[in-house]
Amino acid sequence: MKVDQAAIIWTMGIMIVGAGFASFPPQAEQSSEAPSTGISRSGQMAQQGIAKIQGINTFENNDLVSKSVDTLTNEVTISAWVEPNYGDLSDEYTILSKENSFILSINNVLPPKYVAKLAIYDGMRWTEITSTTSIQGLSHIVGVINGNMVLLYVNGALEQQIQMENVFVVDSGRLDIREAELSHSEANVVVGAYVSTARHSSGDVLNKFSGIVHDVKIYDDEALSGQQIEELYWTEFSDISQ
Repeated sequence: MKVDQAAIIWTMGIMIVGAGFASFPPQAEQSSEAPSTGISRSGQMAQQGIAKIQGINTFENNDLVSKSVDTLTNEVTISAWVEPNYGDLSDEYTILSKENSFILSINNVLPPKYVAKLAIYDGMRWTEITSTTSIQGLSHIVGVINGNMVLLYVNGALEQQIQMENVFVVDSGRLDIREAELSHSEANVVVGAYVSTARHSSGDVLNKFSGIVHDVKIYDDEALSGQQIEELYWTEFSDISQ
């Protein structure tokens, strides 16, 4: 089954080298087609459409790669290619996040180490699942939210899935039980970090990524099937490995 390209609301190529951030070219950020990455395994840029950032120790919010995406439905697919550089930078390497909504990441120091993780917030609690496959070298990681189902894929294969627990809500003075769903926060989607405004309105930059993140895609109103994700993996792997 072909992927509905109209469902892609954000697609970008970005390269994060070391611990740093940079603004992605606006014209590529708004593109409805995936830019050519041309990333070789040596981490060199072969074509335009990739921002390269050297490792730095100072982080400012205006250095973050982020985009306002506040229209997410309860059917969302998050896709990215990564090549982590493990070290002592962060306990958790954030690939893509939206405050009080979702986090796609890799455990660095926290056990189990070097596994992919998808965390979904429903307005009351976080639901987390992790991969069994260790993320070593170039890897394709996909998180899917399909109603109250949460699924995590690595290199085209389903690693884990879970159904979010029902939530209790007060409606017209009565306590009701409803299916959990993705919380619709107004925060920007951020690549390579998690920005928390819990303590400061300007936001604290947490769990910064070290390594390479590229070919980020967000599909809204489109929970890709296992077959579609496998096809996406092989198609993009063929392009990236050339």
